[in-house]
Order: sequence, then structure tokens, then C-alpha cells
Amino acid sequence: PAQGASRVPITLLTGFLGAGKTTRLNAALAHGKSRIAVIENEIGSLGVDGALVANRHDDGVIELTNGCLCCSAEVDLVAALESLAHHRAARPFDSVVVETTGLADVAPVVSLLCDEEDPLAEDFVFDGVIVVVDAASFRKWASESAAPKHGGCLEGPVA
Repeated sequence: PAQGASRVPITLLTGFLGAGKTTRLNAALAHGKSRIAVIENEIGSLGVDGALVANRHDDGVIELTNGCLCCSAEVDLVAALESLAHHRAARPFDSVVVETTGLADVAPVVSLLCDEEDPLAEDFVFDGVIVVVDAASFRKWASESAAPKHGGCLEGPVA
């Protein structure tokens, strides 16, 4: 990081399609006092969630479309984070929220963000995962076969 700058925390926001991830993110952006950089992952080429967030967020949104972060879009995530780090002096921010598509297996993304040997670790530190679950999907999510994988670096309780 730039001299005197500390590593920026990254939070991963995930959950099933339609669970309320974007609604939760918009609420945090509307009521928060900190400057949050937002990276939206869309499975399709049309960034619907990104547009919903951008309408409420003056700092803009980086959209990663046409792929899931756990597969093809991981390279795009690295490029987006590198761009944020490079432009941090001109557009300062206190934290990063990465909202995944509802189809994502977050384990590969968590592993990437937890890798202290990765060059991204100079500028960013993994802060945790927030999983948004709606009541209708909770039983499916809570079953062992559907529970999200965490990449082996999550510690502490999940609320």
C-alpha cells in the first residue's frame, strides 16, 4: 500500500438467488458512514444488481459479468482489486464488498482472498463472509450437502 496506508478489509457477500444480498448491500450503503468500494458479480452479461446498487451509491460499482467468481471471473476479480488499489489515492475507500452471484461456490474466492502470499495481500485483508439466507431457502442451505464451502480459512461464529 501507499506509505501510511493500511490494508483494506474485503467482505464477501453471498447467498442464494433472490435471498436479499443486493437489498442488504443497499441498506449498508445508505446508512453507513464509511466509503465502500463495491464489486458486483453477475452470471449474465446484463448487470441488474450492479445497476440497482449504482443508483444508490455515488462512488460507482465495478461489475464483473459473464461468469461466476468461483470459475471464469476470478481473473476479473483480481484485476478489479488491482485497479482499486492502484486508484486508491484518487478515489479513497475504507473497505470493499464483493457481492457474488447466487450460484457461486465461494470457497475458491475465499482461498484467494485469504492467501497472504498473493500480491493482493499487500493492499487488502480478508475480513469475512456474510451469507444472506431467506426463510424459504434456509432448510436447503442448512443441509450439509447445500452448505457453502469456506475455503478453510473462516474462523469464529457465523451469525
